[in-house]
Amino acid sequence: MSTRTCFWFVVLALMLASPTVAQDSSEKKKVVATLPTISALVMEVGGDKLEITSLARPDEDPHFVSPTPYLMNRVRQAELLFEIGMLQDRWVDRVADGSGNSRITRGAPGRVTTSIGVPKEEVPDSPTRAQGDLHPEGNPHLWLDPLRAKMMAANITRALTRAYPSDSDYFGERLDEFEDRIDRELFGEELLRLVGSRKLGRLAMDGELFDWLEQQEVGGEKLITKLGGWLQMAAPLRGQKAVEYHKVWVYLCQLLDLELVGTIEEKPGIPPGPRYQREITERIRNEGVSLILVDNFYDPGLPNAIARGTSARVVVLPSQVGGEPGTDDYFQLIDTILEHMVAALSEGS
Repeated sequence: MSTRTCFWFVVLALMLASPTVAQDSSEKKKVVATLPTISALVMEVGGDKLEITSLARPDEDPHFVSPTPYLMNRVRQAELLFEIGMLQDRWVDRVADGSGNSRITRGAPGRVTTSIGVPKEEVPDSPTRAQGDLHPEGNPHLWLDPLRAKMMAANITRALTRAYPSDSDYFGERLDEFEDRIDRELFGEELLRLVGSRKLGRLAMDGELFDWLEQQEVGGEKLITKLGGWLQMAAPLRGQKAVEYHKVWVYLCQLLDLELVGTIEEKPGIPPGPRYQREITERIRNEGVSLILVDNFYDPGLPNAIARGTSARVVVLPSQVGGEPGTDDYFQLIDTILEHMVAALSEGS
């Protein structure tokens, strides 16, 4: 066999052994998300086009995920990495850097921050580490407000469309379906038909929805009587007061008109001392607080001890999709949170 013939045998062998450059359109794209709920939102848009991996478990504190070699291996082949940002999932930098996958490191095209452009609350004026585990860009738990979850899904759609333009119509249609379902679940179909999602969403984001509905009439009936969905389900919570263990629930409470009057942690991420425990107990008692909201990965022992000296009820809540049985998608998560809150309020009445 000639040298030239041997050369072409080697080239052919290498071609057969190497993966094709063009990706099969039927092949699922490998993407990862830092948190289970972000993963769920990505799946709402990406559907069967994606193979999605969530790095954090639904039952662990998302601030303190260990950047283990196991997680680094899980992101090694990922084409996109979706994060909330706002220093909520800052541990993922070490995961991405340790994976050797340059597509998803900080600043790379495959790194997608889902919180961009979403209105933030609890943005500190002059954040310092002395004030605790503060988030200088504001409270990062945006996904607990369905209206903000729609904005996050829109960011996800833009990222998927940039990365996989041939599937842009598919992603756009699924975003439309997700947004429509959020509106129906949040406001109810009758009110949505009478007013429209754009106006209802704007009023809700501005904290003016319930007053406006009380003032407006249709057919001799106040529009508030046409309210359905999650907001009607949560009607018993309206005007009540709550305390949270950690700064998590501001977005959902604002949407529901449930007033947050304090936090059991003296400073974010810092357990309370005895004096502050006495102060927060007095506040709960004096202000007639109905509920103490506790994420289910925190020990409820201290909240329960504080509640015993008051009329408040402790309600342990999942804050992530998959955080407890029956929360397998975003809609089930919000259903479950509201069911728990309303049930706890009813038990205390």
